[in-house]
Amino acid sequence: MKHNCVYNFRFLTKIKYIETYIKLFISIIEMNNDNNDLLNKIQKLQNEYYNENNKNILFKNTQKFECANTISTNIDMEILLKHCIYVIPNTNKVYLEYNVLKTFVQPSNYHVCVTYFIDIIDNVVKKYGCFEAHANMTNFTVSALHRYIDLIKLFLSECLRRESGFAKVNMKTVIYNFPNSFDQLYRLLLPFIDVDIRGKMTIYTKTNSVEKLRELFL
Repeated sequence: MKHNCVYNFRFLTKIKYIETYIKLFISIIEMNNDNNDLLNKIQKLQNEYYNENNKNILFKNTQKFECANTISTNIDMEILLKHCIYVIPNTNKVYLEYNVLKTFVQPSNYHVCVTYFIDIIDNVVKKYGCFEAHANMTNFTVSALHRYIDLIKLFLSECLRRESGFAKVNMKTVIYNFPNSFDQLYRLLLPFIDVDIRGKMTIYTKTNSVEKLRELFL
């Protein structure tokens, strides 16, 4: 009888694990479908903008911000944010997709973006007591760092203001698809990174990011 109870418990545990995995798998598929729809809308708006405004050789940042403003004006900000900053289901892992974020982030919505990001971290910490940060930085460049330096400063200053002490409850920070200009970018970013975070950082270049991202979402 005791043997049967143990067997039933193990069987039910496996069933529960399989059900959880299936739900996660379905949610990832639905998320990918939604992402594709959103990216198509963004691409259409970008094409329309640049058809009306030839790409600048100079003052590129100003034009990129104008295009981003067009997108954030025509697509609800909450929808945009949900597709680039979110919690991986049933985990304490907060994920950021730079390739989506860069299409709509610009000075007038920096505060909205930072508040959204920090509120997500806050909620994860309240639930799990700690969090992991994961960021896919495909196509991030030195010029992008200079373009968004005020956004980065705002995010870090807001983190310091929070009583929860995010640096202390951050268990891991992982950067994927970090560009080939790794050394230069890292030196530029280092002064802005909390000392407590530096020792918890793992950085993957393009070579092994695909596999690591696949593992992250399994």
